[in-house]
Amino acid sequence: MKGVDDLDFFIGDEAIEKPTYATKFANPDFTQPISEVVDEVIQNCPIDVRRPLYKNIVLSGGSTMFRDFGRRLQRDLKRTVDARLKLNKF
Repeated sequence: MKGVDDLDFFIGDEAIEKPTYATKFANPDFTQPISEVVDEVIQNCPIDVRRPLYKNIVLSGGSTMFRDFGRRLQRDLKRTVDARLKLNKF
């Protein structure tokens, strides 16, 4: 049975033998902030459901456990929406 140390060693070898494994999560194609992605998706929905969608965003998954992730996403979305409303006001 493999122990934790064996697993760490195996992952280390994998990263050396196949560099794409080590850079799997550092893909340069994914450079758009998550708040912009969420806003873009909601803006592509019918206008009558946008407000409820903004009010009911559910975070799930390991990355959402980062400290203040939800608060920062909410702040960034609010800034984006407020800027859009300000532009449309004039």
